[in-house]
Amino acid sequence: PRQTVESSIIRPLVINGVPRAEAQARAREAMRKVQMDESYLSAYPHQLSGGQQQRVAIARALALHRHPLL
Repeated sequence: PRQTVESSIIRPLVINGVPRAEAQARAREAMRKVQMDESYLSAYPHQLSGGQQQRVAIARALALHRHPLL
């Protein structure tokens, strides 16, 4: 709850050796894939609805696993 959406998405990527700039680009791409505006990257979880929080969790998974069909 103390991390922004962007931080929660890029942290696993950075831990796995992805450069920060690429991790941020992947986060933006993942947010587009789950049909959420990039402005939500600066939001905190308590500012989102339950459905939006679920979309963020899906975006986190999509950003970590680059799949050509997604």
